[in-house]
Amino acid sequence: MARGVLAMVWSKNRQRPYEQRKGRADVLSRAAGQCQIKGPGCTRLATIDDHVVPLSLGGSLGLHNRQAACKTCHDLKTARDARSAKTAIQAKAKPPARKHPGLK
Repeated sequence: MARGVLAMVWSKNRQRPYEQRKGRADVLSRAAGQCQIKGPGCTRLATIDDHVVPLSLGGSLGLHNRQAACKTCHDLKTARDARSAKTAIQAKAKPPARKHPGLK
């Protein structure tokens, strides 16, 4: 298989490209298995590869946009990112139409 095609090979268990799975190991080893978020309730043992800037908000798959996180910190950050994404979507939403002047 050609090297350029490796990104298209999908794993059976997580449905993620090979290069992304390989990057997960690089991210966790770069952080020496320690959580880089260190939020409230942090267990310090990193088991998750987290995007600093979420893909939904324009983040990339590159290693520079990834950090090691424990499950507690990852869950808190994901909830916070979801709230900010929801706020951004609502800000772009069209304002309600004005009532017709003849209606009371």
